[in-house]
Amino acid sequence: MKHFKYARCQIEVSGKGRNGEREPVTISQKTAAAISDWLQASNAADKPNEPIFISLDPVRFGNRLTGEAIRLIVIKYCKLAGIEKQMSPHRVRHSAITEALNQNNGNIRATQKLSRHSDPRTVIIYDDNRVDLQVL
Repeated sequence: MKHFKYARCQIEVSGKGRNGEREPVTISQKTAAAISDWLQASNAADKPNEPIFISLDPVRFGNRLTGEAIRLIVIKYCKLAGIEKQMSPHRVRHSAITEALNQNNGNIRATQKLSRHSDPRTVIIYDDNRVDLQVL
């Protein structure tokens, strides 16, 4: 919880390859408000060392969500949304990066900032796949 900054609309996250270092990521006001509402409803707002996202499963209730739990949640809601393709958190991320490139006309720098890839060449691979330059 201590990594959530409501007033700044930020949440500090760490990513793979970053040696556990956290960096602030800006979130929308709507997302910040939803997280704040969740913290109030869960009576966890005054517990800075507790996780924001917890298991609601009766067996693991209150524990930090595991990677497997997040994967199962993604699968469940993708199916409910009518997505027939096998999905995973990484595929959702991939789709978001590709859509960001579509929405910003291939702006590599903006998409790199969104995706938090340290090397712009990684985003260029997404862009090359998106526009399929081989067939032009």
